[in-house]
Amino acid sequence: MEMRHLTSFIALAEELHFGRAAKRVGIVQPALSQHLRQLEEEVGVRLVERDKRRVALTPAGQAFLTHARRSLAEARRGAEAAQRAGRGLVGKLSIGCMGAVGMALLPAVLRTFRTTHPGVQLSMREMGSLEQFQALREGRLDVGLIRAPVEAVDYPVEVVTSSPLMMVVPAGHFLARMQDGVRLEQFAGEDFAVLSRRSEPRMYVQFEQLCLERGFQPRITYEVDQMHLMLELVASGLAVSTAPAFIRGVARPEVSLLPLVDPAMTVTAGLTWDPAAPPSPAREAFLATVREMGRSLSANLMTIRQYIGKAADI
Repeated sequence: MEMRHLTSFIALAEELHFGRAAKRVGIVQPALSQHLRQLEEEVGVRLVERDKRRVALTPAGQAFLTHARRSLAEARRGAEAAQRAGRGLVGKLSIGCMGAVGMALLPAVLRTFRTTHPGVQLSMREMGSLEQFQALREGRLDVGLIRAPVEAVDYPVEVVTSSPLMMVVPAGHFLARMQDGVRLEQFAGEDFAVLSRRSEPRMYVQFEQLCLERGFQPRITYEVDQMHLMLELVASGLAVSTAPAFIRGVARPEVSLLPLVDPAMTVTAGLTWDPAAPPSPAREAFLATVREMGRSLSANLMTIRQYIGKAADI
């Protein structure tokens, strides 16, 4: 039973005239008569009574009309759903994000993406970079927002934006007013809260190395897996830390962000996914949105870069 047969039958049932029904569905009258004959053969009963004076539905035709309309409407809804899925307008996406990167990018990304793709269901988890790669391998993640660069991984890592590294101190810290910039060695002897070696081993080692280059061994008192826990420790006056200027828009009022100078440093945000995963228009649309928001964020951070001068990536 073909959809064109149902379309022709419904048009004939509503017009009760072969010529008008054929014109309505955009075919010639003999073709419509053939559709009706094939449909009646398929159903096994006569659906329409016709003679030279009138066209009328049989009782079987009346009963069939309701189901034909329902079937055609359902098929159209199915086609529309397939088209929406093909354009990335429906589906599910699992998003992983490293704390600072997610805090900076995700609010703007989600506002834009939800406006254009309201039918896509999103699930988000805060995860370290290495954990995100493991989740990609296991098929638990569609897109990852990580700190870049990352060595020796099997997935593409696309730079989205970069940000100056800032000192994060309690608002009441004696250096909190130093908006012209501070040096890392000014915090020698203080308690530091940092992202754990387990979740971000490269960042952990580089932070230690930077401190050693500035003449001191950092006193890492707290290791955390999530950025908001680090901010909580700083806000409580228990530690100081470093973070990208990404978090400037979401940092708590109880903390102060101070530019780091001598040396100035930047942190780069990256985007990763599994190119061997099944095609997903929703994923491609999300990736495009992240790229666009990354360009916008880079423009907003440009004034900070200019303010602290040339920075070296870490």
